[in-house]
Amino acid sequence: EPFTNSFNKITTANLSVVSDNILWGITGPAEGTRYKIRYERTLDFYHRSVSYWSVSFDYRKYIPLSKRISTAFRLAGGMSVGANPKRYFLGGATNWIKNLNADQEVYNVGNLYFSEVITPLRGYDYYEIGGKKFFLMNLELRYPFIDYLITKFPLPIFLSRITGALFWDMGAAWDDN
Repeated sequence: EPFTNSFNKITTANLSVVSDNILWGITGPAEGTRYKIRYERTLDFYHRSVSYWSVSFDYRKYIPLSKRISTAFRLAGGMSVGANPKRYFLGGATNWIKNLNADQEVYNVGNLYFSEVITPLRGYDYYEIGGKKFFLMNLELRYPFIDYLITKFPLPIFLSRITGALFWDMGAAWDDN
């Protein structure tokens, strides 16, 4: 087991193909397509090194329905194989603020350094689903929710351009077929 020693030397290399032609709106991407296909591999420069290779993809499409209403679609997936395959953890949403109760599997050395957290999978906690292979699909309808909100009492508050989203997330991570 390569992680039993407290000192390891590990080298990884990545090769990615990326395309991005999105146009930004006030709160995020509003129109266009972006994708990334990535191949990652450990390079065995050192004796008893960690060994794996992985391939993943992330495709996103943003379609405007009107000037301020749009849809967002995402399809992502990946897999890792080898003597010490990396793990993918699904769950939560980016910048989610809450207490985290993850199991010990997340905190082993291999997962701390050679794993990926894939978000969003709303309705699940961070790290709730994990495996050597993953699939994720997100669909959102983004719309204006509050244009302007002004209060005087008890505090003077001015809020503007608050958007809402209806979403559907579907994802899975697994180890075996």
